[in-house]
Amino acid sequence: MYRFLSFSIFILFSFCVTAQSEASIQLSTETIDYGVIKKGADGERTLTVSNRGNAPLVLSNCAGSCGCTVPSCPREPIMPNRSATISIKYDTNRPGPFSKMITIFSNDPQKTSAVVRITGEVKE
Repeated sequence: MYRFLSFSIFILFSFCVTAQSEASIQLSTETIDYGVIKKGADGERTLTVSNRGNAPLVLSNCAGSCGCTVPSCPREPIMPNRSATISIKYDTNRPGPFSKMITIFSNDPQKTSAVVRITGEVKE
């Protein structure tokens, strides 16, 4: 009887552990290529962030690698199997090639931060 009770508790505990809710971040792309753009052109692009987990995904911060790259994250949690858009603005008044990064911090326990590379060239 003791073995059966111990085994039953073990099985119940295993189900509880595997049934935990977790958010899971997925990006539509890991690289945004602006290509060759003119100085002063529209520097805004978007990125889709999806939640493939079974708990709300919270984006706690979005940070550009410099002041010329400014991401704007949604403030509301992204519900399971839903998506949201991050707006990214690059300052196109700086001529020359560029390679920047945006880091997105979230509550995904497997991937607490995700990085997106921004590349391109601004021509006069």
